[in-house]
Amino acid sequence: MLYDLDNKLLKTIPQLEEYQRWRARLSEKDYREIIAWLHQLMERQNFFIASQIPGKDRAGTPYEPILEACERDENQAKLFFSLLVWDAVMQHPDDWHFARHELELPEFLGLIYYRKKLI
Repeated sequence: MLYDLDNKLLKTIPQLEEYQRWRARLSEKDYREIIAWLHQLMERQNFFIASQIPGKDRAGTPYEPILEACERDENQAKLFFSLLVWDAVMQHPDDWHFARHELELPEFLGLIYYRKKLI
């Protein structure tokens, strides 16, 4: 489950219209595999930066279909991936928070997610 910094439970995905359009282009199998990989990551870590997960080369990973769902548009694929992370965190049984960070370095773009028990 995902909470904002005011401990409000979040139940919707931002930019839902775009998310639904891209999501409709993913097979159910690809979607489930992406969510499962994200949940595995969340089981191993207490915090993560979403933009650091897929890496620069998605070939051969569960994240490869994201680019195809976005008609090979890298910027849309990055946004769609960030929304898939949001979706996966909302579905996870543990409580998570997110925050934007102050660093303006390309490798630290995106949201930081961390287990609620850490605050």
